[in-house]
Amino acid sequence: IIELILDKDSSLLGVKNDKEQNCFHLVAGKNRLLNFRILLSFGDKFIDEKDNLGMTPLLKACASGSFEIIKDMIIYMKKKNNSINVNSTDNEGNTCLHYLFEFDNVDNQLVLD
Repeated sequence: IIELILDKDSSLLGVKNDKEQNCFHLVAGKNRLLNFRILLSFGDKFIDEKDNLGMTPLLKACASGSFEIIKDMIIYMKKKNNSINVNSTDNEGNTCLHYLFEFDNVDNQLVLD
């Protein structure tokens, strides 16, 4: 269904809710890997935007422990020779590493190298 909707109007990727979150924020924060991949297939223009808490989709994924999405996002952007800001901070000054250190699986933090 998501693909059908975006086929009709891919600009919906950039539409923000009342928290200034776009579709990438929502799927990253809920660890919806398949949906994330579908969104990426329609473009990455909005992948580094901040919401009203200063969080990018990458920060949102780190805060919620969406490890596969984190990996996919960074690998995808590297393949396209686009940079994604792994040093981005939210309104409280937290980076991806601040959020990732909250989880027991330290190996997942290596994805940011």
